[in-house]
Amino acid sequence: ETERQRLAAIEGGAFAKAWVDAMAKGHQEALDKIDAMLPGVTDEDVANHLLETRKTVASHLETARELQGNR
Repeated sequence: ETERQRLAAIEGGAFAKAWVDAMAKGHQEALDKIDAMLPGVTDEDVANHLLETRKTVASHLETARELQGNR
C-alpha cells in the first residue's frame, strides 16, 4: 500500500521509471521468498507449484530488468 501511494504521487517519465523499479524490486523479493521456502517443502505437488511459479516470476523480473536497461 505504501508503494502504491508513493507511485500515485509521481507523473510522467518519473512514474514509468519508479513503476519499473518497483516491479523489479517486488519480483526479486518474491523470488527470494520462493527460494527460501523451496528447501523445506516436502510435498511434491507444492514443490512443483513453487517451481512453476518461480519460472513465471523470474521471467517477469527479467522483463522488468530489460525495461530498466532501456531507459
